[in-house]
Amino acid sequence: MKKKAVVYLHSGLADWESSFVLPELKKAGYEVLTVATARTPVETMGGLKILPDLLVSEIRDIHPSILILPGGDSWSDPSNNSEIISLIPTFLDAGTMVAAICGAVTALARIGILNNIKHTSNYLPMLKEMVPTYSGESLHTDNLAEYEKNVITASGIGALEFTYQILKSLGVYKGEKADEWLNFYKNGVAPSWLFDPSVS
Repeated sequence: MKKKAVVYLHSGLADWESSFVLPELKKAGYEVLTVATARTPVETMGGLKILPDLLVSEIRDIHPSILILPGGDSWSDPSNNSEIISLIPTFLDAGTMVAAICGAVTALARIGILNNIKHTSNYLPMLKEMVPTYSGESLHTDNLAEYEKNVITASGIGALEFTYQILKSLGVYKGEKADEWLNFYKNGVAPSWLFDPSVS
């Protein structure tokens, strides 16, 4: 059975924040599925209209390896995206990795997940202002992406680092290969194995 990666669609999601990771997951044999709160096309920040594969209510039963939460303005309002947010603790308890970038990081802060793990965000003062109950300041870093206890957080300007943490944490690229992947996309230094499909 294929491993599954689920991407949450919400109105105005930031297209580019998951654009690097999805092809890599698909190449690694993951089934990439999109999920939303309705079966109607969701328009991204860049104007793409994506028809979701599944409803949020249907993803409990598919046991994804990872749930990816792209950023976007909809996360600014705590009343938005409540259905997917309510499932995050359940997924983490079941061993699903949760990867949030940009505005989606605030959702993790609102439900207390970031109070006890190393994490990052767009900007610490803004995170504290948006989430008055947040108390994880001592665990916040200025890195563009962080991973701890099956949770990945990233700044909106860290799409490559976000992808790196996902690929490394899932074991898609192990050890030095993950570093070489990032070095290629950041600095143009291509390892020979990157284009060789026979190399895992």
